[in-house]
Amino acid sequence: MGYRVQRIPDGKAWRLLMETYPDGRTKTQHVRIENWPPGFKKELTFDQARALAKEYNSKDRILKQQIRIHAIEQRLDQEDLVECAYLPQELVAEFENKVLVNKFGEDNYKRKSCAWRAAKRIIREIKMDPSDWFLQREPIYRYFKKHAFSVDYCLRILKMMNLWGHIYCRKNGTAWTKIDPPAGEFRRAIEDAFFDEKPSGFKSDILRPQDLSDLKQRMQEHHYQWTYISFWFGLRPEEVDLLHNPSQEREAKWFVDESEKGKALIVYQPKLRKIRKRDRYKRIPILCKDQELALKMIREGNFRRPSLMTVKRHYPEGATLYAGRHGFASHMEKMKHDIHVVSRWLGHQKLETTERYYRDRQIVHFPDRSEEEMILENVKRAG
Repeated sequence: MGYRVQRIPDGKAWRLLMETYPDGRTKTQHVRIENWPPGFKKELTFDQARALAKEYNSKDRILKQQIRIHAIEQRLDQEDLVECAYLPQELVAEFENKVLVNKFGEDNYKRKSCAWRAAKRIIREIKMDPSDWFLQREPIYRYFKKHAFSVDYCLRILKMMNLWGHIYCRKNGTAWTKIDPPAGEFRRAIEDAFFDEKPSGFKSDILRPQDLSDLKQRMQEHHYQWTYISFWFGLRPEEVDLLHNPSQEREAKWFVDESEKGKALIVYQPKLRKIRKRDRYKRIPILCKDQELALKMIREGNFRRPSLMTVKRHYPEGATLYAGRHGFASHMEKMKHDIHVVSRWLGHQKLETTERYYRDRQIVHFPDRSEEEMILENVKRAG
């Protein structure tokens, strides 16, 4: 829910609108003058009214975020109040303040705490001494399947449980054996449960060229241009954001290289931190008019990343900010470009990354046949 100021066709006056999103669709309703929130007056100019509406929307978002954070904190506090013989409070406090912080550092501890909270929930539910976890690990695996966790998340949880089990058993003088990751039938069952719950996993659905035409009618121009650039050059979200730098210098985040063979967009990849800076650039050839138009949009600079709410409202279901990048890979594969070449255009260091996350499994490849082969086949059928 939020306010939006709309300019009346005469160019001077304006009206206040209230936007709501029932069932993921935008519903706009005119706000009568007597219902205007404090601060709105007829004397305000269009720009002043729009700035005031943005201020109200920002305050509303901050308030909703604070409410969500408070609800999460209450839930976590209630979980910690549940007593468990295998989670003594003094040892838990020592484990969190000394072991986890020393092992992962204060900055990484917050990211690791999510897996630790999940580990504590499992320990409370299975009600089993950590010394018995190795021999009776099936209940832990069944918990993973029940809650449809990804295998990667399960491994992070097991890392925390093994760390806690080692500390607990050493404190109590009992034997400790590390829990093995799920394998065989247990691993397949966990994977199937995860993909049944989240059919696309963490992989974004793709955008197609026809989707861009629909988005042009629904999205604001700067959001549409951001999506268009992402699609036709297969860029990561942070790479599209870097294209606002207008410089054509070698030190810039992007530039255009022109040669006898054609033009190519050279883009810096901030994600590649483990290689030399000069090797972080990727080269994407400009092969069609759509890419020429995308290059023109880059030079004009009138594009902006859409918010997650905008993406959810306008993109196809299951699509994320990476949908344009996935669409680029799928479209280039349909145009019969070699997957090795597409992988380089995407900036992947390994072909396996392209194969695993970006190759469209729905594309059917038919082998090319020469006219001579087709004639021989027709002769065999006739004779």
